Amino acid sequence: MVMIKTVLSRLAKAILLEASKTGSMLRFHGALGKRRLSVNNTYIGDGSPMENIANELALKELIANGFVVRAPYIERTYKLATEGYILADKLTESAIN
Repeated sequence: MVMIKTVLSRLAKAILLEASKTGSMLRFHGALGKRRLSVNNTYIGDGSPMENIANELALKELIANGFVVRAPYIERTYKLATEGYILADKLTESAIN
C-alpha cells in the first residue's frame, strides 16, 4: 500500500482527477505568450492570464511531487505517473466515503 502524505492545492487535485478519467494527457496550447492548459482535450479555466498562471503553478506542483511527468517526444505535453493514478483513486475513494 502506498502512503501519500502530500498536501496539494484544490486546483492541482482537480487537474489530477480530470486527467485520470480518460487519458491523462495534459497539454499547454498557444503561442506568443498566451498558453492554455487542456486536459483530455478540455480547456481548464477561462484563458485569462491569472487563470493560466494558476494552472501552470498547479501543474508544477504535480510535477514536483512526482504525480505528473513529461510525455516523451512531445513538447509541452505531460502525463500522469503511476503515483498520480494512485492518488486519483485515493481522492475518489475519500470523496465517496
